Amino acid sequence: MLSKNLFWVKKYGFIWLLVIVAAVIVATQFSSGESIVHVLFIRTGFYFIMIIGIAASTLSLTLRRIGYGVAAILLLLAIALVVFSSRTFQVVYLLATAVYLIIVLVVIFATIFDGNRMTPNKIIGGVATYLLLAQIWTALYMAVDLINPNAFLLGGKPIVEDAMEHLSYFSFITLSTTGYGDVTAIGPMARTLVIFEALIGQLFPAIFIAKLVNAHKGHSKY
Repeated sequence: MLSKNLFWVKKYGFIWLLVIVAAVIVATQFSSGESIVHVLFIRTGFYFIMIIGIAASTLSLTLRRIGYGVAAILLLLAIALVVFSSRTFQVVYLLATAVYLIIVLVVIFATIFDGNRMTPNKIIGGVATYLLLAQIWTALYMAVDLINPNAFLLGGKPIVEDAMEHLSYFSFITLSTTGYGDVTAIGPMARTLVIFEALIGQLFPAIFIAKLVNAHKGHSKY
């Protein structure tokens, strides 16, 4: 019964993960004014990212259920924040979401390199994981921006509105080390996060490709 329940996940789970991550990326760049509909869509997208990442993993049934429960709590908190806006609770939600997405990311990465044969679905999972890194840092940047409104500058001025849109864009150009300079990090915490994102943006593809090559060599012997 368990294998039947997970058939769609094992076969297509990471494809759905990539689709949802891409949809969230697009939504953040069309979130001017940060309407309730956009915010709910993006936060619900994160919920499904967590759910699919856990469902596609090799975790035990008990750990998966715990994972689903934590994801559901975060979703309820996200919905509550739309109605009862509070800067403190927003920071808590953003940090909790970032930490949990990091855990999900580690679980996904472990599932991709579980010792079994590498498949196109797993490679797609690696791509989704790389894109998810930028989303994690977006949440962290937004938390820092709420704590210190002068931590990031847009055109030389603090970001007054549409922080999600601008900081998501900034996160992706930092991850890819493009750096156009239109958005800059000023605060010490913001700069520290930027340094680590840029480093991971360079290291992750190299490590992922190296592991892919090793996995291919390991299976080509048989």
